[in-house]
Amino acid sequence: MRTLPQENLMALRKRWARYVDQREPPDLTVGLLASYTIDPLIPYLGIRLRDMGLLAELAVGPFDQIAQQCLDDRSQLSQAPPDVVVAAPRFEELAARPDEGGDLLFTAKAALAACARWRSCLVFVLPAVPEARPHGAGDAGCVAGTMAVAASVREALRAVVAGKPNTCVADAEEAVRAVGTRRAYRPALNRFARIPYNDEVFDLLAQQVARLLRIRYLGACRVFALDADSLTTGDEVLSGLPALREPLAGLRQGGMRLAVLGGSRDAVSRCQLLGDRLPELVWDPDVRWVADGRPVSEQLACLGTELDVAAGQLGLLTADPELAERVGEEGFCAVLLGPEPGAWQSDMQASGMPDTAASAPIAQRPPTWASVHADPGRSQPPTLSLQEFVAGLRVAITFREIPGDLSAADAELVARAHDFALGGPTRRPAPPQDAGYAIAAEVSDRLGDYGTGAVCGVRCANGVCHVEVFSVSCPVLGRGVEDAVLGEIVARADRDGCNAVLISYKETGRNQLAVDFLRRVGEQPPRAPSGRDIPVRTARVAVGVDG
Repeated sequence: MRTLPQENLMALRKRWARYVDQREPPDLTVGLLASYTIDPLIPYLGIRLRDMGLLAELAVGPFDQIAQQCLDDRSQLSQAPPDVVVAAPRFEELAARPDEGGDLLFTAKAALAACARWRSCLVFVLPAVPEARPHGAGDAGCVAGTMAVAASVREALRAVVAGKPNTCVADAEEAVRAVGTRRAYRPALNRFARIPYNDEVFDLLAQQVARLLRIRYLGACRVFALDADSLTTGDEVLSGLPALREPLAGLRQGGMRLAVLGGSRDAVSRCQLLGDRLPELVWDPDVRWVADGRPVSEQLACLGTELDVAAGQLGLLTADPELAERVGEEGFCAVLLGPEPGAWQSDMQASGMPDTAASAPIAQRPPTWASVHADPGRSQPPTLSLQEFVAGLRVAITFREIPGDLSAADAELVARAHDFALGGPTRRPAPPQDAGYAIAAEVSDRLGDYGTGAVCGVRCANGVCHVEVFSVSCPVLGRGVEDAVLGEIVARADRDGCNAVLISYKETGRNQLAVDFLRRVGEQPPRAPSGRDIPVRTARVAVGVDG
């Protein structure tokens, strides 16, 4: 993997914006699930896949809803399972402390089970080691320290997912380490929008995922050709050729075939010069030598036909930027060597050319953290069920009255709750008079305190409880909060003598979770405390109506 400067990242985002408007039929559908806001990954992953010859349609699932989306047959992903599911949890969201790795393991198992049902390919992203070090300098020497415990949990996760059919493993720690923790994290943006990483980290994650999917759908590179013309031009390049011995030997040990191509007028002499610097190629009887003066791209195509290898599985090692761009446009894989021979091995590694699929499953082993750090009174969920997952969170909800109009914090929640936003034309609650009220729900669970997680505004008229605002924040979705809020509304309607609850809503294109919730509760409304039958009805408002 290679980090790119900001201007290059911006160029990638602009390219993706142009491609999105073209609406070409995709080769793959990719669903992105994360415990944080993973939207910044979309342009980088889309472009990386496109450059590899895979057109992908990418969709982001609800924020911090990995287990819920995987376990609920009515979830957004379950309705239209994608070809690929990228699941990217973090310690920071799924465990109050790193030693509470059971949530991460449960999430991994839920993702595996869901992808098996959906027949989707799973790309599981191992979480990066948390940045916080409560023990400071003593963390490295503490068996309960962040680094030791996180490493054990990561290995337990790897044991769960690695080697499973139709499953790939990426690693967020590699991306964070490549960028450096000082630059990788964005604390202010994480507090505001739950985006923990900068664009460099998202791009490096995209590179990993794209390379894994290239192996999965296009196959690993099988033939690697050396461009003798550019690799024998100049004394500096010639003196650097021995630096290629180790990486080329690694490719051969991995089962890759090698070839040497020469397309210039003096191709034969250049191939001989290359053989003098790398005699291992001459000694290897399986190396193909082609020096007939044809364009290198034509030689590559003929080589693929002879060896029955697709263009995407043919790689070219060259020091010529124009040739690298040309063969890349023709569907071949190109590795461009930089001006520094000492960095050539890194150039090859970053290109993804040595990538191969995992050849053998990792032996299953018990998570080492369990025997030292797990709470003996806290057992793992015996089954993968959504109900048990939510029950295990130990969600606590308390309601408070909102006096007068919405406070700034409550109004901000209503404005930002795009995934679960219901309400009529005004989308503002009536002031709390005899005929109306506004309430907020304070939410916490064993993973943390989320503060105000939901806001609703109600007006009662003619025996009907009109719900004019019903917004739930993304971090608490899938934890039963929406059901609890509706239960509170029905209980108050029962107390106030109302005979029905009417919820107005607009279909915004982003609030499908809320619309699906309405359909469900319309069939099975919560029971009123008095036992009366209080139906929950809905009224759809046309988008654009302001009241």
